[in-house]
Amino acid sequence: MLLRSISILCLASFLQVALMCSEEKKYVYRETTGKQVTESTWTVKKDDEGWEIDVENSIGKSELKYTSDYKMTSFDHLDKKTGKKYQIKRDGAKLTSNSDATGVKQNRTYEIDNQTWVQDFDYGLKPLLKSDDANYPFVIVHPENLTLNHLIAKKRGLEEITVGDKTYNAQHVIITLEGFKSMFWEANVWYDSETHLLLKYSANEGPGTPMSTINFLEEK
Repeated sequence: MLLRSISILCLASFLQVALMCSEEKKYVYRETTGKQVTESTWTVKKDDEGWEIDVENSIGKSELKYTSDYKMTSFDHLDKKTGKKYQIKRDGAKLTSNSDATGVKQNRTYEIDNQTWVQDFDYGLKPLLKSDDANYPFVIVHPENLTLNHLIAKKRGLEEITVGDKTYNAQHVIITLEGFKSMFWEANVWYDSETHLLLKYSANEGPGTPMSTINFLEEK
């Protein structure tokens, strides 16, 4: 009886630890670009090794991997309609990317030293949001031509915004290219000031392109 009780306690403890070490949450977003509307589901999994995020909609699916402190290690994307894909991976100071998104296979490798690599703004800017820093410089790889671009995210203070039927106290962040290139592109992003969940994103792809807006819909 004693051994059985110990076994049950050990099993219960194991299950509790397993649940603590492995979390999963789902978030739904709606993206509107011109007349095109797409809904995406973000499945976020947490374990001892870090974060794994799967993003899927009618157009494509992506897999993002981060360390436990939100440093990106890999980004994979597949276009469902064309079968084309691109992959980016970090190994120490080396950033390796390959893509056939343009119909021609491309491979690029960059030495980025200790620079921060960000490929998505949902989770990639959490170190900024969790800190007292006002600015957060980083590099990002263009998904089609694989060029390396230098961007900077800047906090613009807390604001009340309404998304859907709910009002949030949000941290407003502006993202631009660095230097004089900042005049050519800008993104505005709002995050929940407590949970750091992305609530709203607004930007275009460059001069002459339609505005894209992403809004948080629900947590499943």
